[in-house]
Amino acid sequence: MRRAAFPLAVAGGYTAFFLLFFAPVLARGTIFGDATDQLIEALPMWLGGHPFWQPLTMLGLPYDANPLAVTWYPLAALRFVPGTFDLYELSAYVTAASGAFGLARALTRSTVGAAVAGLVYALSGFMVGHAGHIGLIHPAAWVPWAFWALVVLRDDARAPHVAAFALAYALVVLAGQPDVAIYTLYAAAAYVAVARSWAFAARAAAAALLGVAIAAVALLPGLQLALASVRAGQTLADHVGFAVPLAALPFRLFFPYLLGQTTLPPYAYSAWNVGSFAETSDYVGLTTLVLAAIGATARGGPRTGFWAGLFVAALALSTGNDLGLGWVTYHLPALNWLRAPGRYAFEVALASSVLAAAGVAAIERAAARGRLIAACIAAVGALAAVLEGVVAAFGGELGARIAHDFGLAKGAP
Repeated sequence: MRRAAFPLAVAGGYTAFFLLFFAPVLARGTIFGDATDQLIEALPMWLGGHPFWQPLTMLGLPYDANPLAVTWYPLAALRFVPGTFDLYELSAYVTAASGAFGLARALTRSTVGAAVAGLVYALSGFMVGHAGHIGLIHPAAWVPWAFWALVVLRDDARAPHVAAFALAYALVVLAGQPDVAIYTLYAAAAYVAVARSWAFAARAAAAALLGVAIAAVALLPGLQLALASVRAGQTLADHVGFAVPLAALPFRLFFPYLLGQTTLPPYAYSAWNVGSFAETSDYVGLTTLVLAAIGATARGGPRTGFWAGLFVAALALSTGNDLGLGWVTYHLPALNWLRAPGRYAFEVALASSVLAAAGVAAIERAAARGRLIAACIAAVGALAAVLEGVVAAFGGELGARIAHDFGLAKGAP
């Protein structure tokens, strides 16, 4: 296959996959995700007249300053074509998968591993659980592209790669709510710090500043509106609302519907319905965890230290203040305006996708032998079995404990 045609083939393959995956929704002609948030937020923004000033909301609202307006996001131009809301949502999944493919291939040189990474990220609990939050999945879709550009920029200082990171990060900012953009900037800073190269740090800083400058047309009015909103004075309790209780964290990694949202077996305690399924979904799949464990422990493969660290750090941060980290983030610039730390799940998904690709690459190149593969399968399987045993033995008490944590400590909806 010609080099120029390869990216088109990747995007085309993922497009076909997600058209099939979401076919039941597309066939019904209904909108994706949770109808409540889509109907009261995203859909009115999409179907409205798009004035720069909205006179019908309270005493008036600068429409362009609301991140959900996505006035300057290129893909949002689809709004001017009737009947394209579902296509716009579908484009987030194709973009996410394609970017994760590129990032994983740049790191592992494995096409099969990269294909797996694209599916892991785009089908993660964050991306599927937030299908009703279009202002979150579109920014998250561009995060792998930003890291892909950053990985390349680390070893190649040419101007096109500086511009690539700047553009990708600008799209993260322009595509919706600021949570993903702020979390991504901190994660990118950590990646640069781990590299321990002043030259790389200077290039990355220049690229980030350029990205912020590109997105300033949305950032400046958004910042002005934020300073006048209740978010400017939120409390620590507000900041850690919609976190994943530490007691629930392992169960959310292994049993995505354990706390509600389905009445289907084998989730015997689905009637709990506590917390928020979308805001606390760290699930990436059991096979992914096995492959990620292989990728993190195999010798002779791509370097995975940063991604393993990101996986652990994002999980810890998603627990809000259960580990005391919420107090720390509450005192950090920009982070202190955000809430719902469960949204760190997109970084869990991104790290998992890269580690899974590394696992596939290690298997392909025989860097992971049969003994290591068997050990990783056994470890993940044993942990799943233990957690299943806990649920079977203490289901009612466990549900009450988690419900208490959500309702009294986390600001449940």
